[in-house]
Amino acid sequence: MLGAVVVDVVSDVVCPWCYIGKRRLEAALAQLRESNPDLPFEIRWHPFQLNPDLPAEGVDRKAYLEAKFGGPDRAFENVATPVSDTILIESNHQLHSGTFNLVARSHSGGAVNGYFLVGPGVYYRKVQLTSPGVGVITVCDPYWLVCYPAPVETTQILGDRSSTDFGVNFGGGITFGHAAKFYVEARYHYVWGPKFSASGTDFSSNAQYVPITFGVRF
Repeated sequence: MLGAVVVDVVSDVVCPWCYIGKRRLEAALAQLRESNPDLPFEIRWHPFQLNPDLPAEGVDRKAYLEAKFGGPDRAFENVATPVSDTILIESNHQLHSGTFNLVARSHSGGAVNGYFLVGPGVYYRKVQLTSPGVGVITVCDPYWLVCYPAPVETTQILGDRSSTDFGVNFGGGITFGHAAKFYVEARYHYVWGPKFSASGTDFSSNAQYVPITFGVRF
């Protein structure tokens, strides 16, 4: 009888492409076990640092990708087109705004009133592409007085793009009450963003938002 098939894997645990390789290996072994259920396997993992010269405090992810791939557009293009559809790619969109509005209010004297607002704004937007991954931390058992490495779930930032842009907003709301007012408000925001290229195609980062807000004002 043949002995166990030994597979040696050299991998960096923080590399998303190594994670793709791990998933492909798992899929290949699962397929092979269907046709050869009695064939034993032994997977031996070996750590490897892709960037051993990185400082202990780390570096800015965006600057690192731009230096590695040759500019911001190429960096985004490389992380936005993975070589496999087996890796989960998620997105995270953050928006911070500062608006300067003219407000017109109705004064009916009753408990229900309305208002309208319009004005310019400054918008900071950040978009990230992330993927779930696995990291390794050191866990210490206070009873047995031993420490050992343990895997933990992590979120890897594959790429990000951010900009501060100008825009406009307008909307209105309804208030209920006198001293303390419950309000419901809807606004339309339009933001002018920069243009960029990826995979030979030009894109615009102009965006529209329609948030609905409710709360209490005093």
